[in-house]
Amino acid sequence: MTESPRNPWQARAGRWLAWVVPDEGARGSEQWWRGRILAAMLLTCAIAGFLVAVPNVRLAVVNRAWSVVLVDAVVYASIIGLLLARGVSRVVRAWGMLALCLALGIFFSWGWGGLAAGPLWLIAVPVIAGVLLEVRAAFIALVLTTLATIGIGVAAAYGALPWAGGPVSPLPLPGSAAAVWTIIGTNLILLGGLGALGTAFLARGLATEAEARRSAEGELLLIGRALEQGDDLVLLVTPDGTISRVNAGARTPGGAVQVGTPLAALGLRCEEDGAPPRWQDAFAGRPWSGPCTREVAGERVHYAVNISPVRDAGGTITHALAVFRDLTRQHALEDRLLTSAKLEAVGTMVGGIAHDFNNVLQPIVANAAELRQRLAADPEAAAVLEDIEASAGRGRGLVRRILTFSRGVQMPRVPTAIAGVVTEALRLTDVRRDPSIRLVVETAPDAWVLADPAELHHVVVNLVTNAWHAMPAGGTLTIRATLEPAVAPGGDAAGAAATLLLTVADTGIGMDEATQRRMFVPFFTTKGPGRGTGLGLSTVHGTVSALGGTIDVRSAPGKGTTLVVRLPAIPAPADGVASAPAPTTHPAGAAGARVLLVDDEDAVRRAVSRLLARAGYAVTAAARPREALDLLHANPAAIDLVLTDFTMPEMTGIALAAEVRRLAPALPVILMTGLVDEEVMGDGRSPQIRRVLQKPTDPRELIATVGAVLEESRAGAPPVPSGR
Repeated sequence: MTESPRNPWQARAGRWLAWVVPDEGARGSEQWWRGRILAAMLLTCAIAGFLVAVPNVRLAVVNRAWSVVLVDAVVYASIIGLLLARGVSRVVRAWGMLALCLALGIFFSWGWGGLAAGPLWLIAVPVIAGVLLEVRAAFIALVLTTLATIGIGVAAAYGALPWAGGPVSPLPLPGSAAAVWTIIGTNLILLGGLGALGTAFLARGLATEAEARRSAEGELLLIGRALEQGDDLVLLVTPDGTISRVNAGARTPGGAVQVGTPLAALGLRCEEDGAPPRWQDAFAGRPWSGPCTREVAGERVHYAVNISPVRDAGGTITHALAVFRDLTRQHALEDRLLTSAKLEAVGTMVGGIAHDFNNVLQPIVANAAELRQRLAADPEAAAVLEDIEASAGRGRGLVRRILTFSRGVQMPRVPTAIAGVVTEALRLTDVRRDPSIRLVVETAPDAWVLADPAELHHVVVNLVTNAWHAMPAGGTLTIRATLEPAVAPGGDAAGAAATLLLTVADTGIGMDEATQRRMFVPFFTTKGPGRGTGLGLSTVHGTVSALGGTIDVRSAPGKGTTLVVRLPAIPAPADGVASAPAPTTHPAGAAGARVLLVDDEDAVRRAVSRLLARAGYAVTAAARPREALDLLHANPAAIDLVLTDFTMPEMTGIALAAEVRRLAPALPVILMTGLVDEEVMGDGRSPQIRRVLQKPTDPRELIATVGAVLEESRAGAPPVPSGR
């Protein structure tokens, strides 16, 4: 705790006193004050003593009282010595001061009795001892003064003193000098004792009170510092609702709260009813607490508010103490937990329907492939079948994207040309048919990335759709895909990886900063009910991040929005196209192989059976796993390969593979599934399962996989890890 001086003179005097007697103990303690009093006495004696000594010495010289001259000189020199002896302890210097006072008292009392200042000096000795030292020192000084007084009285009684026979008293009694001194001495002892004890006890009481006050002030300062430095916002509010005190350490969103502003200016609202916090209750003696919110720069800040009355010593309520604890981060964590729970629920729901949906798509894909072969000579029919296959592929990609988003399973990535993805995305949307939209498309033919085409297609469709919806009154939609050459350290571009820049810009309504900060948060949407789920941009952000890319957003209200997706680019394939799909024919030597197909969906069994039969395989179909096991148990050698679904009523495909291994250890199994799950996508989960195919399976991929597994089995090759 520091003390602010009232004026510069007081500060200067304090520095002088501290120089004379260095501070001992804590500021304001008993030792500190006794040291300051000693310093003040020494300075006073050094200055005022000189003024007193000059006339005394002059008078003594005139009267040839050389002993007085000597004593005054010695005493004054001793005072100066004590003043400058800063290295000597305070207690020793205080006793030196007492010794000088006692010596002066004895000297003048011995030589002149009551006519000089000797008795006054003797009275001062115990008083000064009580002030400078303590009660025990005052008792010692009183005893010494008493002994000196008695000694002088005895000497006076025997006429040993110069003034003993002179007219020192008007009393006409024999030995009047001794009697007078006895009266003076006894009163001297009485007054000195009273003064010494009173002063000593007063000093002790003042010191004790000062120590208690200092301790209380220290506790108050500690509490004050804790409040000042705390993160919680602490306010003192006057009865008229004005903020009179704010803690300095509070971290307050939106800037510091200013003293003198009304509490209502903070814009606080209770979460229960939207009303301001009831701070008036505190002035009625009723504390109030509750959750409140405050809008700061478009963001909602959450507080736990406690308002309690502050009373003075008489019990009157003078202020209200309002404490605001920022719970915004806690609310954000709770929101994230809620979002995670929603996503988990979405994943569970989608996982439940994915199998059924992919089973619906599987016969569409297989039958479309069969019709394509039958109607190869009909271009119009081929175009229709191409649309059917493309739609089925998009449906498959949709389920994959949602499952990937909800369960985090990564789908295989292949070289993908962004130009083709943009063309297909625009063909899917209705933006080309909107006369109010001016569409500008610029795509570099050599812009390729390594990605799942379905995921990349989803990214483009979402960005284009959002840009289109942001222009209800029409405008310009620009889609641009370019390559940004990368420069390696040192300025050499050789060997440095380029970056694909996919830019989608609109001239629509734009977004404020608050919307931009939340645009990628799951389930956040600015669209009305029924027009958006809030998952589109969230899945886009997740996909781009998984591909090692970033999304830059530039937008302002009324000035449109520009989104720039940055993805690692790869060189274009040598033939300008991605790797070709597997051929429709099976490997040589696989013709006539016997395949046991197990699937509980009739349409899937029929479509896949026809597909395999056309490729030259002998197919036996089973609707249930138990039926398939009965066939195997009857004649295990009659089957060369088992092609099974994963999700079936009696047992899963993995459980069926385990039973197959028990009946025919060398019989290979291919698993088909409509789920994207670690249980079926994990490598090496079952040595019996040679491959895992995703429904709806591309017919060419299915034929090629069956042939490859049969070749491996006949050649005795080790199993290829499943899921690849």
